[in-house]
Parts: sequence; C-alpha cells; structure tokens
Amino acid sequence: MQSSQAHSKLKALGEKSSRRLLRMMALFIKRWHLDELAISFVFSFLLVAMIRYDVRQSFHSELKLGQISEINLRSPIDFEFEDPTLAFDDKKQILNRVAQVFDYDQESLSHTLKRWREGVTQMRAKPRSQWANPEILSQVFGFSISKEEAKALASLKWDRELERSISFAVGSLWDQKISEQNLDTQNMIEILTGESGKSQFLKGEELRSVMSVAEARSLVERAGRLEVSRKHDREKSPWATWSELQRSLVLKVQARLIRANLVFNTKENERRRTQVLAEYQAQKIRVEKGEIVVRAGERMNVRSELIVNEILKRQNSSPERKRILFESLFASFFLWLVVLFLRENFPKSLQGRKNNIVCAGLLLTSVACFKLTSLFMMNVVAEYFRNIPATFFLFLIPVALPAMMIRLLIHLPFASIVGVFFAVSASVLFDEGAAFGAHVLVVSLMSVHFLKHCPTRGSLHVAGFKSAAVSGLSSLAILSAWSGTLPSSMGVFQFESFGTQSLMVKILWTFFGGFVGGWLSSALALMLTPLFESVLDYTTDLKLLELARMDNPLLKDLVLKAPGTYHHSIVVGSLVEAACEAVGANALLARVGSYYHDIGKIGRSEYFVENQSNGRNPHDAISPHMSAKIIISHVKEGIKMAESAKLGDSLIEFIRTHHGNALVSFFYNKAKQEAAQPSSRIELNEVHEADFRYPGPKPVSKEAAIVSLADSCEAATRSLVEPTPARIDGMVKKIISKAFNEGLLDEAEITLREVNLVGVAFIRILLGIHHNRIQYHNQEEGLPPKENTLAFISSRRTSE
Repeated sequence: MQSSQAHSKLKALGEKSSRRLLRMMALFIKRWHLDELAISFVFSFLLVAMIRYDVRQSFHSELKLGQISEINLRSPIDFEFEDPTLAFDDKKQILNRVAQVFDYDQESLSHTLKRWREGVTQMRAKPRSQWANPEILSQVFGFSISKEEAKALASLKWDRELERSISFAVGSLWDQKISEQNLDTQNMIEILTGESGKSQFLKGEELRSVMSVAEARSLVERAGRLEVSRKHDREKSPWATWSELQRSLVLKVQARLIRANLVFNTKENERRRTQVLAEYQAQKIRVEKGEIVVRAGERMNVRSELIVNEILKRQNSSPERKRILFESLFASFFLWLVVLFLRENFPKSLQGRKNNIVCAGLLLTSVACFKLTSLFMMNVVAEYFRNIPATFFLFLIPVALPAMMIRLLIHLPFASIVGVFFAVSASVLFDEGAAFGAHVLVVSLMSVHFLKHCPTRGSLHVAGFKSAAVSGLSSLAILSAWSGTLPSSMGVFQFESFGTQSLMVKILWTFFGGFVGGWLSSALALMLTPLFESVLDYTTDLKLLELARMDNPLLKDLVLKAPGTYHHSIVVGSLVEAACEAVGANALLARVGSYYHDIGKIGRSEYFVENQSNGRNPHDAISPHMSAKIIISHVKEGIKMAESAKLGDSLIEFIRTHHGNALVSFFYNKAKQEAAQPSSRIELNEVHEADFRYPGPKPVSKEAAIVSLADSCEAATRSLVEPTPARIDGMVKKIISKAFNEGLLDEAEITLREVNLVGVAFIRILLGIHHNRIQYHNQEEGLPPKENTLAFISSRRTSE
C-alpha cells in the first residue's frame, strides 16, 4: 500500500517536473525566438542549395604534375585560353612596334588668332567698367586671369592695336607641329592630317622637330619681345606705346591661348593594339568539348595541367553536402540576427506572417529564375548574337525586380532586406564575378529609393528611368572593375563573344544592357504588381492612383448622395496632403484615405449636417440615443462598403480609426438634458457614456493620425460664423489640444514636433480656403438679414 502511494507521488512529481520543463522550454523558445531560427535555417538551406547546386556537368581532378592518370580525363566544355607562359616583355615588344596615332589639326593656330580677336572685340563692346573684371575676362578667353593682369589689360583700352598684336607673337608657329608633351625619340608616331586621312611617320630624331606646348608658348613670348626690339618698325608696331609690364603681360595671356595641334587618337590606338594582340594566335590553346586532356596510363604534363586548371577556373564544381550545411547554418544565424534586430527596433515591420512568406517566396523564386537565366537562357540568346559583348546579356537581367516589387507591395525595410540577400546570392553564384553582387545591391537599393513616393503615374515612369540610368552607370563601373573583360570563372556563358570588340564598343553595349535591364526591372514590376496586389490583397501606390480617380463608383455615389460629405473629404484630402509633405509621411496614401474615410455616410447622408440643405434636421424627430447610433454607424457601414469594394486594409484603417473612440458629445449632452427633465422616461443614471462613443481603435500610423486631426479641424472650422485667421488658428490648436487630452494620439507613430508641423500646415490650407473676399455693391440685396442667418447656422450644429 505504501509502495503504491510512493509510486503515485513519484509519478505526479515527474508529471509536474515535465510540465515545468515544457513551460521553461516554451518560454525559452519564445524569449529567443528559436522558432524563427528554425524557419531561418529552412529558408537559408533552400537558398544556399539553390545557389550551390550545379545543374551542369562537373569536372573533378586531383591529379598533380607528374602523376599517372587511371582514366581518360575529358574536358566537359570547349574553350580557348592564352598560354600563360607568354612573357610580359614579349607582349610589350609587340605593342611597342605599333606606331602611336596622332590627329593633326591644321586650323589650331587659326583658331587661336580668332579666339583672341573675338575676345578683344567682345571686351571692346562691353562697358568700360567691366574691362578690369577678371571673371568676365576669364569667361571670354577660357582660362583664369588674375586681378592684376585684368587691371593692366584694361589700361590698354581693348583697341584694335591690342587685337593686331597677336599676329606678331604666333607668326613663328605656322606649320609647326605641337604636342602636349615632349615625345620619346625611341617610339614611332603616325600623324593623320584632316579628313583626307593622309599620314606621316616620324621616328627617332625626327620627333625632335615636334614642339611641346610649353616650348611653343615660350617661343611666342620670345617672338613678341623680338618684335619690340626692331627699332626701324617701332613706330608702326602695336607694341610701341606700351610699357614693358604691359608687353610682357599681353604676351603671357596670348601664350596661354596656344594649344596642341597633335592630338592623341585614343580610339584608333586602342583599336590597333587590340587588333595586334588578337592576331597573335600562335600562343593560344584550344580545347574542344569531349577532348581527352590526359589519357589513362599517361603522366600529367605541363600542358595538361594548364588545361585542367583552366577548366576548374571556368566551371564551378558541385559543393559537398557538408559545405552546403555549414553555409546554411551561417546564413540562418545571420538572418536570425537580422530578424532579432528588426523585432527589437522596428517591431511593426515584422507584423503579419503574410509579408514574411511573400518576401521569402519571391526571393527564392527570383534566385532560381536568375540562375536559370544566367546559365542557360542567356547562352541561347547570345549564341545568335556573337558580335555583341557578353556583358550586354549579363547586365540585361532585371536584377532590381524583386526589391522593386517588395517596395510596391509591402514597405521599405522588407525591400532593403530582399535587395541585400539577392545581391549576396548573386555574389556567391558568380564567385570571382562577385563584383556583380555590388551592381545588384546598388541598383536594388537605388530603385527602392526612387520608388519611395510616387504620387502620380508619371512619377512611377520617372523612377523607372532613374533606375535604368543608375543600372547603366553601375554596369560601367563593374566593367571597369573587370578591366573590360568578363571573368572567365563566372561560368555564366559557355563561349566568349567579347574578345574582338574594342573597349568603346564594350562600354556602349554594356551601358545599353544595364540601362535596358534597369528599365525592364521597373517595367516588369509595374506589370506584375497589379497581379500580385489582387491575388495577395495588397494596396500599392498603383492601386491608390486608380482609387484616387473621381470616376470610382464609391466616389460617384458620394458625389450624388452625399455632396456635402464629398466636399468635406476633398478638403480633408488637401489638408492631409500638405501635412504629410511637411512631416515626410505618405501623402498619396493619406490623401486617398481621406477620400474614402466617410463613405459610410452614403446610406444615411441626410443625418449628417454637411448634407442638409433645406433647413430640416431629421435628428429632431428621434431620440439622442438613436441619433448617436446613426452617427456612429457610419464607421461600420464604411468598413463594409470598403471590404465589398476591396479597397484593402490600408484604406480600411482610415475608416476604422478616423474617430478613434471619441465621444459624440452633442447627443450625449442632449440625452443628459432630456433625462434630467421631470417628464423624461429615462433616468439620468441610464445615460451611459459608452453608448455615445465610437468603437475605435485609435489611429496607429502617422497617416491615420493626420487624417483624424484633419477631419476634426475641417468640420470645426467650417462651423465658424466668422472664420478670421485668428479664429481659425485658435480652433485648430484647440482641436489638437483636445486630441492630446482625450488620448487620440496615444498609439500613433507621430511625435509632438510633427503634430506642431501638421497644425501649421492645416492653418495654412484653411486660411487659403476661408480667405476674405471683396464685397461688391448691392450684393446682399434681397437676402435674409444676418440675424436669421446666424440662427439658421446655429440650428444645424447637431451632428458634429
């Protein structure tokens, strides 16, 4: 008996300990979000496996130089590569034999004379007060002139004598060839003259006849001084009446106009160098697909080792399972830390599992499509366009599409995270081409930035073209990092179609590919987003632009059945748009939310004061409780109408929260007054404040809080009999203070400073609406007296 009781106690103690252990484990898992760590590992494993798994035939070899192969080792790909045994000095000797090409500008000195004479003529035509202005002189002649030089030149009065003086200075330079610097006599140059294409070769000592710009300018000064020293012609010389300082200054200024007439032809030189290196085919090794690199029983020699190393560089080998596991663990730990950071600092960004699932699914799908596109589809397309550089097809891929879609569907933090993970995936996929990941990151983040606020369809297209421009410039930067050549180890293309193009051709095609790729990203995002928003029930800027059109059925009903409410909503939209722009909120979302926040009034529009035009108030015939129910019900009715029209949660939030849990004070006070009367059927203690309050909740987002404040401010200022600036200012401040006192903004993501900016924006717009107008003669003849008007207005203040 005692043993059975002891056994029962031990069993109960064990069950209690098990429950306590389970509770501790559940608390530990919840505290450190270990469930999210497990989800992160699953996602990371799928992502890493998708990146690392090589769907192509792999090539493995552990043979070293001198070892005997047991099997016939065949090449899985066909390729051609340069023999690395070719010494650098040999390449240098080949390029040194190529003559450097210069273009000869025969009109260079004529342009110098013309520039000087036109400059003197321009200065002569200017007022005398501007002759000594160094900024004007610098702008006219194209180089910097000091104040002292300008002052000295102004004393020459810019006359024709000064205009003719340059002919003596540059006369000794006619038919003289001038280069930027002294040329090396060990090289050979070819001078191309004009459009005729005539050429002249100079080498060795002949290059000493070519004068540098510095030497030409010195010669100009010497020639000018020599002219001064000719006494027999001194009285006719333009230099005769000038001082030594003025002569020296004019010669220095004229010398600065001298430019080189031998210009280095970069494009032609690059073409010739590329052609010479391309024609050097003797030192290249060609390997065909299926060719035996090392036969069974043979030793690995130097040539076969070079081929094997080149194959391993060009083709990614399939990773081992252990490598995938370790990389998945690292990626999941990194992702888990990111999630913890966001949950601690931006908790609302991770609300809703739908957003997380959509981001993860879109990222995995994008990586899979990117890999398939880069490995196969681009090869199929590029096979038919071998004259186009391969970089064009690489940067043609719309890499910014995932981040742009997430930005349009959800919000900025998710889009940034997706852009970063997609860039890391591209870097890992391309190995030595990891710089391409920087291109993906830059284009994705900048595209997300350009899509931050798009209030019109035109701005969406502008954002797309901005993204295209950034993509084009980024592709050029990556091309320069690759030295103009696609890294062979990327393994993206099965052939190389860029070996024969000049650098300029590569640059143009690469920029064009990047530009089109960026534009494709925005075009596909704009095309696919409506499909995703309808399937996944998202409200994007595109949908907001459609809902903002006044031909929407709900807005049409609002115009026809509740015109006063429609006008009120439009004015509220103007208020919130200005306020959102002042505090950096989403003005488009708030403006469209304002249009629909009172659609629940359509069914019973006559019970709301803004729609009463005949002086009759239906609230006079019903009890205050019923009136309050009708007034409060417009929120519930508006939610039903919004859900039927599929406006989306973002707009329904404005309908649900624009009154918070505010009190319908007019009917509450009226009910208490009626209950206090002796003839009342209701006791005073039966009038409960909860029956006269809106159900809430309070506004949470910044935009919803602004709409709530704008709704109250517009209604209150409209009821003012004399809306003077001071009364409007006081009313807005009173409404905002009341919102703070009643706790309307307690849960909103808005600061006190932002609320003050919102109030300033409200006052500015309301003053523009209620501005004073000119009173014309006899305009009030035949109208009721002002006393009746005031009484009429007072009788209508029943449903605010």
